[in-house]
Amino acid sequence: ALVLRMALMAFYAVRERLRASEQRRLSDARLHEQQVRMQEQQINAQREQLRQRDGTVEFLKDFILQRSEVIQKLEGSAHRHVVLSAHEWTEVERTLDAIDSDRFARLRQRFPELNEEDVQLCILTHLGLSNRAIGNLYGISISAVQHRKLKLKKEGFGEDDPDIPFEQVVENL
Repeated sequence: ALVLRMALMAFYAVRERLRASEQRRLSDARLHEQQVRMQEQQINAQREQLRQRDGTVEFLKDFILQRSEVIQKLEGSAHRHVVLSAHEWTEVERTLDAIDSDRFARLRQRFPELNEEDVQLCILTHLGLSNRAIGNLYGISISAVQHRKLKLKKEGFGEDDPDIPFEQVVENL
């Protein structure tokens, strides 16, 4: 009887330890789930903040570009011949560098062999001007603009893949 009583006491003690251990495990699991949910909420809040900042940055970039008289002049070049002075080209490049992390300053450093017309062609392409508008600026045909883009893509940037358009090459620089 004493052995049976001791065996029962040992059984109950082990069972209580197992129950307590299971409760601790469940409690730890709930705590971990709460921590994961909190981290997910923080990440989602940070993503939303970044999305809002990106939206603000894009708005400001567009605002700056719309206010630039020279860029407006360029955008009108699809319908008429436009001539930009060296000072106006500098203004356009500085404006774009200011809103796009020194894209063209880096382009000049990375490809020092590019001449001014090559950089200008990249700028006009980056602005999204049509081949017709670019042709009007230079007084050349649309096919001549296409040829210059192709030549710069191959010789200037070393891109031979015909499936990658010049516009994409410029954006990836």
